[in-house]
Amino acid sequence: MARPVFVLGKQRSGTTWLGNQLVQHPRITGVVNKPPRGIRESGYFTHLYGRYGDLANSSNYMELVTVLCASNFFQLAGVEKQWLYSLWPTTYADVFRAIMDRLAESRGADVWIEKTPGHTYKADMIARLYPDARFVAIKRDLEAIVPSDIVRISTQQKPDRADDPVWRHREIRRIVAAWTYYAKTIDAFAAANPDRVLVTTYEALRADREPRLRAICDFIGVEFDEKMLGDRYVSNTSFRGGRKREDVLSDAEKRRVRRLRRLFGLMPRGLLGLAHGLKHRRQQNQPLQQRFFADLHLMPEGAPKPID
Repeated sequence: MARPVFVLGKQRSGTTWLGNQLVQHPRITGVVNKPPRGIRESGYFTHLYGRYGDLANSSNYMELVTVLCASNFFQLAGVEKQWLYSLWPTTYADVFRAIMDRLAESRGADVWIEKTPGHTYKADMIARLYPDARFVAIKRDLEAIVPSDIVRISTQQKPDRADDPVWRHREIRRIVAAWTYYAKTIDAFAAANPDRVLVTTYEALRADREPRLRAICDFIGVEFDEKMLGDRYVSNTSFRGGRKREDVLSDAEKRRVRRLRRLFGLMPRGLLGLAHGLKHRRQQNQPLQQRFFADLHLMPEGAPKPID
């Protein structure tokens, strides 16, 4: 079996960039789109794990298989319905492991990687499920993440709210709280699993790409390969068309970010995690998002229409 490696970190922290650098190694694989797009997120442990009940029930397993065969990630991983059926009886953890190990074997890889930012707050569970897994966690400076998130959300989801001061006020508070929660979660997970977790920063990786990638290779057990230094995939940036990060927030908003950072930094991780726990429980009771699926016509028969 190949070694599992999970890339952890908040959205906009550089998880995609790091994942794309790693999958350029000939002995490391992951689920990727063809260039110029790159590594995909599975959302497996945040959206699918446990959703369909006990998989010892064949009907529950058939429902999971139908969804897997309709999803972007698992289609790119090359799953086929009959092969998935052949795995039963099985568990959620063993299904994912079998899919990724099969992918690695087909590509002659020693390591497979997966990166879904939300898996950061599932890391304790994933570590228990896969005792041989390693974790590479990436952090990024808060004052770089906030403008990136504001631009991403206002461009992709809320274009009519981009200049709404009330909306911006609320989003800045939410982003800073989430950044703090992710940072505290990574620190606690790394402290509890010092031999299985490597923590780095986006800024350090960009400044010293080769030595940092060499250290990651040593950590996950493969020799460094210079192909990892390439830029085969386009940057997953919020800033295109000449827009500058430093122009997104007003001076007052930048001061607010710093105040909120100090405030949330004083809060215990459990309190900060309450919102994430509620969000996860809502996700388990809602239809899967449309972006999870390759095409609407591949949705499971009779399933509710996915939400945007």
